[in-house]
Amino acid sequence: MSEEIAVYQQVKKRLSAEYPENQTILDRCGMKLAGFFGEASLAYSLSHYEKESFRIFHDLRLYDGKNFFQLDFLILTSSFAAIIEVKNIAGKLYFDVDHHQLLREKDGITETFSCPLLQVRMHKEQLNWWLYRYGIHDLPIVHFVVISNPRTQLKFSTPTLSAQVMHQKKLYFALQDTNHTYTKEYLDIKTLKKLQEEILREHHPIRGTEVLKNLGITSDDLIPGIICPSCDRPPLIRLHGRWTCEFCEEIFKDEVCEQTLKDMHLFYENKVPLAQIQDFLNLSSSQVTKRICKKFNIPVCGRGKATRYVLDAFDR
Repeated sequence: MSEEIAVYQQVKKRLSAEYPENQTILDRCGMKLAGFFGEASLAYSLSHYEKESFRIFHDLRLYDGKNFFQLDFLILTSSFAAIIEVKNIAGKLYFDVDHHQLLREKDGITETFSCPLLQVRMHKEQLNWWLYRYGIHDLPIVHFVVISNPRTQLKFSTPTLSAQVMHQKKLYFALQDTNHTYTKEYLDIKTLKKLQEEILREHHPIRGTEVLKNLGITSDDLIPGIICPSCDRPPLIRLHGRWTCEFCEEIFKDEVCEQTLKDMHLFYENKVPLAQIQDFLNLSSSQVTKRICKKFNIPVCGRGKATRYVLDAFDR
């Protein structure tokens, strides 16, 4: 699971009900998670392609010299590159190319969204710039928008859009057609392999703190504490060496802290003081906090007031 997905899941569980934009934030998290599930389904389908001919990258984040851009999927071949944007949207969708918008009708309500074709075309320009920096100037780049929900109805203002926007099962045939259309070899095997290595080296996964920033919240807006493994509610309370849930009354040993300590890495910097861990675990004793950190072998650096616990090393 990527750090980005984990953050959205944790925000859904931990965002305070009193937060002013609570429902808006939760809706955004829900849409993001639905998109990730759609991508996972497509990732499985693409895994059957011949790996030597199709170099497939999932959830790729590159820097074009000015901005980061994120691609759901990038497929590289010796003859072309394909960008695939995945949307997991239910209802009836109408792609209006004239006004660059997407209309969704569901449960008698019509909503307007930015057209994903604009997004994928922008990514195409950014990828062009990125490739140019590595001396690749003329590799053809195609783009597709894939709707992962098979029950979603698609309509278009222009019939030709159906070649760019499609359900998941049609993508196989679209890629086959593209493979037959672009037959000229622009990249030999050596160059293709080198480019693959460069892409993996230049990939910058989004940090959890960046996700929070994009949502317009901070770690202070999240409910701290251990989420109960039984009823999924925070926080557990530590009494007499055991952790108790006030809702379902289940009791746990200190092992229940492990996942929460890993979750901290999503919301804070890599190195944090002991007091921050103590606050996040809802503990009143620094000595108990220190014993728990030692129990889980969390690496320590620095001395005295500069002592820090290295959460990213522990998470690995």
